[in-house]
Amino acid sequence: NQLGLTISGSGNTIISPSLDISGQYVEIYANFFVNSTNSNSKTIALDISGLSSGSSFNETIDVRSISKQGSYYITFGPHIFTPEQWAGTSEFVITANTTDTFNINKYKLMFKSYFM
Repeated sequence: NQLGLTISGSGNTIISPSLDISGQYVEIYANFFVNSTNSNSKTIALDISGLSSGSSFNETIDVRSISKQGSYYITFGPHIFTPEQWAGTSEFVITANTTDTFNINKYKLMFKSYFM
């Protein structure tokens, strides 16, 4: 965890960035291993929102529509945040929203930082 991120939360993942990365670009990738019992069309969206008081940051990173059954991976990214998006926000929450029921068995989040 070279970015000094603090990860917490139950249900949703709350990410608290270190003040050291406030001037950096941050790139995010997310990978989900899911299981679905039917092949109906499903939509999953990955959202990230600022939780800090007065933060208006709320963004849908990406949306996927899937018609698969069984176990499979869904990957989101790359998505880059500018330094201004980190400014004044001490916590973010990442939420996976879906239109159908399926299980998320495992997820991985990857962050990279860039000085420009």
